[in-house]
Amino acid sequence: MIQFFKFFSLFAILLFGFSAQAQYRSQYNYIGIQGGVSSFNILTDNFNTTPQTGFTGGFSVRGGIVNSFDMIYGIDFYSQKFGIDARETTLSNTSEVDMSMLAVQVKLLGSLVLIHKHLSLELGPALQLNSKLNYDDRNENYIIDGYNTLQINDIEEISTINFNVIAGATAGFEHFRVFARYQYGVNNFFKPLNDETLENNGEEFKGNISMLEAGLTIYF
Repeated sequence: MIQFFKFFSLFAILLFGFSAQAQYRSQYNYIGIQGGVSSFNILTDNFNTTPQTGFTGGFSVRGGIVNSFDMIYGIDFYSQKFGIDARETTLSNTSEVDMSMLAVQVKLLGSLVLIHKHLSLELGPALQLNSKLNYDDRNENYIIDGYNTLQINDIEEISTINFNVIAGATAGFEHFRVFARYQYGVNNFFKPLNDETLENNGEEFKGNISMLEAGLTIYF
């Protein structure tokens, strides 16, 4: 996580520096602070997963390019969680094991303005850097549902660099707006597992990030 904060510090300096310059080039330019909740999951045929609630917060800049088009660029931090079915022994009942990771995203969104300063639709990419999967140490040897030997601690090494596509909407007032967005991960979240010798039931491990998020942005 030290690397995350170093990256954030550098990005924050660039963000505010660019914002100051952009004041002279765009119709308007706002610095925003946002926070919200997310429902995160991994879409996969390899495991039985369940979405769980996490949290997000960060900074952004919204700039007016033309009358009906804005650009939003910023950085967000996430606590992302999902559940995976597993059992303590091969004879035990299945239970949900909580999996989590910390993440930071850099995003660039195009915003189609439907009602000036009140309603817009947004679309764009995000680059996500995240930790490996974390879990309670008491669950590390749980056997994942559908397997005989594959354990929770076998799947902690996931892709730590992910590319997501974001689509959503923002509504509200000039300085206070709520947002709702959906993110889909384009790359294979479980790709590193295919480089290891793991029980895989004869199939490649494959999964994609799926996340709904909603929150509030305050613009200055």
